[in-house]
Amino acid sequence: MKIAEKIKQAYRTLGLAERTELPQGASEQEEVKRAYRKLSLKYHPDRQHGKSSAEKKEAEAKMKEINHANDILTGITELKEKVKKGIWEALARAEFTQTEFENMMRETQQRKPELRETAELYIDFPSKIDGLNNADEILNYYEKFLKMVTACYQDKLNSNLEDLKNNQPKSVFEEYMEENEE
Repeated sequence: MKIAEKIKQAYRTLGLAERTELPQGASEQEEVKRAYRKLSLKYHPDRQHGKSSAEKKEAEAKMKEINHANDILTGITELKEKVKKGIWEALARAEFTQTEFENMMRETQQRKPELRETAELYIDFPSKIDGLNNADEILNYYEKFLKMVTACYQDKLNSNLEDLKNNQPKSVFEEYMEENEE
């Protein structure tokens, strides 16, 4: 079953209007949360006292469906947020602001045309992640992003090292010798 069909089925299970996209804004996420709570209260095993074993089994099966639907609609959203947070943390550890990283990606595109497509993936990454609706795609993107950050950080370190080599300050001894030559 395609992801769009799974999402549509999840909305159906929760009794919401069918859509093929995950909840986008806070209001849609709240709508999913309310529907989930309402159905959970109705089908939760603790609420099945005094019912026949067949009714209890039916409620248990329905509760599994409800939980699965909620996981589909909220789990991917939570994964996206965790990945975005992880990306920001990786950029911070590499001492990049988002702007610096995007500039470095643009420079990479210019220097190495074969990396153009890859670099374009990582410019404006928050909206790129929002466009993904599959956990494997999101985690794959994250893994590639971390590799790209690592490569850029290595370039930054190499560049800083070259700057240090080319612009080494004079030692106290060298300054002393220059002053005393005159």
